[in-house]
Amino acid sequence: MTNKGYLAVALGLAGVLFLVVVSINYFADPIGIYHPPLIKGFNDSSPAATAYARIEKTEAIKRLKPDAIIIGSSRADIGLDPRPEYFPGMTPYNAGLSAATIHENRMMLEFAQAVHPLKEAVITLDFFSFDGHRLENKQFEPERLTPQALTPLHSFFYTYGTIVSFDTLIASFKNIRYLKHLDRHAYSEPNGHKINNDVVDNIAAHGAAHMFDAPPADREISVDDFSFDYAGGQDNSVFNHLEAMLDFARQNKIKVVLLLSPVHEGYMKHIEEQGRGALAEEWKKRVTEIVRANAARYGEKPYPLWDFAYRNSFTTEPVPAAGDLKTHMKWWWDPSHYKVELGDIVLRKVLGLPGGHQYPGFGRKIF
Repeated sequence: MTNKGYLAVALGLAGVLFLVVVSINYFADPIGIYHPPLIKGFNDSSPAATAYARIEKTEAIKRLKPDAIIIGSSRADIGLDPRPEYFPGMTPYNAGLSAATIHENRMMLEFAQAVHPLKEAVITLDFFSFDGHRLENKQFEPERLTPQALTPLHSFFYTYGTIVSFDTLIASFKNIRYLKHLDRHAYSEPNGHKINNDVVDNIAAHGAAHMFDAPPADREISVDDFSFDYAGGQDNSVFNHLEAMLDFARQNKIKVVLLLSPVHEGYMKHIEEQGRGALAEEWKKRVTEIVRANAARYGEKPYPLWDFAYRNSFTTEPVPAAGDLKTHMKWWWDPSHYKVELGDIVLRKVLGLPGGHQYPGFGRKIF
C-alpha cells in the first residue's frame, strides 16, 4: 500500500471514530444539552450531568430563557424547588450551584438577564461564599457567563464544543449505566432543582446520623486564612459583588428577595468551635448594611432580606441515633443542606405565599 493509501485509511478511520464519538454523545446526551430524540431509559434523564452542572445549567438558561431565577449554592440547588405556583405567570429556574462563590452568583444573575429580561430573583446568601481566599470551582468559566458568549458563533461552540470530547464519551457510558439505577443517582429536574437520590441511598444504607458524623465540608471552617477581602485589601472585597448585584437588579428593574440560608444547629456549632462565630455575625451585619445602603442610594425601600441562619425549632431538629436506619429527619439531609420540605416553607415565607405565616418562629425579616 502506498503512503497515500495509508493516509487515506488513517483519515477514514479517524473520520469514522469522530462520527461514532459524536453520535454516541449526541444521542446519550450525558450533560443534558444536546436534546436528541428522547429514548426512554437511554437519554430521558442526565444523572451524569451533575459532574458538569455549570455547563448543564448555563445551557438550560439559554434554552428556557427564564424570567424568574434562584441564585445560590448547593443549599438552594437541593432545597428550593421553583414550582410554577410559586412564580405565577413566569418561567422559573433554579441556578444554584455547588460551592458557588458570591462572584459566581453575580455572574449567573447577569448572564440570566442577558439571555432574557428577569422579572424576579431569589438570591440566597451563604457565609462560605464570601471567603475571598476560597478558590473558584475548577469548572467555573467566567467567559461562558458573559453577553459575548451569547453571540451565535460563541453560543454554538459552548453548546456543542463538548460533543467531540472523550470526557463526554465517558460521561455518556456513565449516564447509560446510571439510568438503570436512577433511584441511586442525583439529577437535575427541568426547572434546575436537584434530586439528590445519591444521598437518599446513602442514608438508607447507613442512617441519617451518618450524614452528621463528619464535620461540614465547606472550607470556611477548615482554612486558617478566611477573609472577606481578596488579595489587595479592603478595596477589593467580596462584598463588592453583592453591592454590584443589587445595583444591577435596581438598574434592570428586577424584583429581588434575599435570604440567608438555613443551616442545622450542628453546622453552626462547628463554625463556633472553629472560631468562626464572630465572622459569621459580622457577615450578617455587613450584608444588612449593604442592603440598607443600596436602598438609600436609589431612594427606594430595601429589598426584602430574610435571615433563616439562626437557632430555631427547624434548625435544632434532633439527629437520629447512630445505626438507626429507620428514623428519617423531616427537614435535613445533613448539617448544611435542608430538604425541599423546608425549602417550600422558605419560599412561601419570602414570596408572601399562603402557608408561610403558619411558621412565625422560622425566618426573621430584617427588611
